[in-house]
Amino acid sequence: MDQQKLQELYKLHERAKRFERLGNDTEALNIYMEIHENFFANTSDLYERPAVILEKKHRFQEALDMCEKAIELIKDEKISGTVEQFEKRISKIQARMEVATPAVEEGSKKAFTIKWNPKDWILSDWVKFIGFIALVSIGLYYFAPSGNGYEDVYIDMSEMERESELEGSMFKEDDPSEFLITETMVETAINTIKTNIDVVDASISQQEGTLGFGIITEPGTSKAQSENLAVEFIKALAGAVSVEYTDLAGPNALSLGEIYKHYDIVIAVGDSPDNIIARGTKNKSANLINWRD
Repeated sequence: MDQQKLQELYKLHERAKRFERLGNDTEALNIYMEIHENFFANTSDLYERPAVILEKKHRFQEALDMCEKAIELIKDEKISGTVEQFEKRISKIQARMEVATPAVEEGSKKAFTIKWNPKDWILSDWVKFIGFIALVSIGLYYFAPSGNGYEDVYIDMSEMERESELEGSMFKEDDPSEFLITETMVETAINTIKTNIDVVDASISQQEGTLGFGIITEPGTSKAQSENLAVEFIKALAGAVSVEYTDLAGPNALSLGEIYKHYDIVIAVGDSPDNIIARGTKNKSANLINWRD
């Protein structure tokens, strides 16, 4: 590949990654597919990222084809990466295919999709939401330190109904922070963490100046990995916030991000409501997460 083509490939790759960070998976996927049509995709990332998006869109066979193509190229030593990472993703995709909802005809109402506004939710949306909030609520109850405001960090349906009436923000109008967290920021962070192969689902909730992060992991995920996922999730939101509020520094190796000078944090990670693996808290004045045993 000549130098000009390499430069074009690099620019397209950067554009795709940027759209992913902004939560626009559709446009990112379009660019990734354009790369595969017009260039030799020369890194494993150019196979893994579109495979992740295709899986999220339930285009499972295309995701499998992308992974199998990457494995073939890795074995031929034409791209970097490991066969194991794609074999693991293939196993996850195949597992999801077994329980996936059958495709619906175009123009018909899609099943098991959760709209952002709870007023538009159907019964299955509420079931999924309630189940996940149960995980977060149990986690917050068990690891909330005594004597501070964390005991009140929970979400009930009436609160969610009030929040849904706000436009441009998923949080309450009387939020004490001047830096409100928008729907787009939350979606970006969730989309980012869900690309990790160990993450089944994720959620962010808020009440009275405290952000609650919840992650459902694949069974068998270790405590160390659960804590790493929590940090990655928290940083993903901080990164999305820093794009909107340019006077707030984003996350780096030494900081979770300046947004957390304005919000307390509680975090619960587990593979079910009865098996919380990692629990942590951080208040506005602290620099590090306080992990609970």
